[in-house]
Amino acid sequence: MRKYYIPFVLASIIILVLSLVGIFKKDADYQETTGIIKHIEEEYDPAQEDYEYKVYIDYLVKNKKYVDVLYPSYNSSMKVNDEVIVYYDPDDPKLIQAEGYEKVPYITLGASIIALVVTIRGMIKN
Repeated sequence: MRKYYIPFVLASIIILVLSLVGIFKKDADYQETTGIIKHIEEEYDPAQEDYEYKVYIDYLVKNKKYVDVLYPSYNSSMKVNDEVIVYYDPDDPKLIQAEGYEKVPYITLGASIIALVVTIRGMIKN
C-alpha cells in the first residue's frame, strides 16, 4: 500500500501547481455578453445510459451576430429563448465559456490540497 503514496503525492502536487497557474495566469480577458438559447438538442447516449443535451445560442459582439454557437453548459432549467451569460474571447468571439468557468481552478486547487493532506496523513500514520 505504501508504494502508492509517492505517485499520489506527485499527482496531487502537479494538479495543485496547474491549478495555481490557472488562477494566476491571465487568460484571454474574456468579456461578458448575453446570449439567447435558440434550441436544445437531446440525444440518448447508450454507453452512458443517459441523455446528453447540447444548447445552441445566438449572441452579439460589437454589432456582429454569432448564430447557433454551442454553449458549453446545460442545466435542466434551461429553455428556448432564455438568456444566458456568455464569456467570449475578444480576439475570437466564437471561443466562449459559460458562467462559472473562472471557478474551476479554485475547485481543483481545493481538491488537490485535500488529496495531498489525506495522503500525507496516511503516510505519517503508516
